Amino acid sequence: MTTGAGHDPWLELRATIAGARAALDRVRAVPTTTPEERRELQRVARSGELGPRMRELAEHVEAGETSWPEVFEGISPYTDLLRDHLDAMVALHGESVRQQLEADPTFDPTAPHEDV
Repeated sequence: MTTGAGHDPWLELRATIAGARAALDRVRAVPTTTPEERRELQRVARSGELGPRMRELAEHVEAGETSWPEVFEGISPYTDLLRDHLDAMVALHGESVRQQLEADPTFDPTAPHEDV
């Protein structure tokens, strides 16, 4: 299925998928947290200090049904349990982070995430 002067939408689609897979592989290759940070998160979440949904998420991690890296990558079936905690963190720290980014002359909000 070729349209226009040599324009092949299937080739473009395949290239886009390949690019997305490569970007995902790059993200997965660099852990977002250290093992120590994950252990501490597990401890604090399991204690209930981060709220009931984070405690539930920690229970799923403890049971081996998911892992913190899967949760952070968004591939865990329990990722939605993280939403309340993230919303609270944005409410608590969002303005400070925004101000720091605005003050950083090297920050480009239009740059693709892999360039940041």
